[in-house]
Amino acid sequence: MSSFYEQPLPKDREKELTTATFTGNIEKSLFRQAVKLISGAGSITGAGIAGSMTLGLG
Repeated sequence: MSSFYEQPLPKDREKELTTATFTGNIEKSLFRQAVKLISGAGSITGAGIAGSMTLGLG
């Protein structure tokens, strides 16, 4: 994307962004799996996540 906007992206910043993206996705996935272990709470949380994603996507 930096080449698209013709903006420089240093290697250390690129590494930081990649690490943050992967870490955030792993944490979200682990949280979702942990919530599903709790009966009832998993269904409510799953519906809330699905609803917020639908709303966010428009």
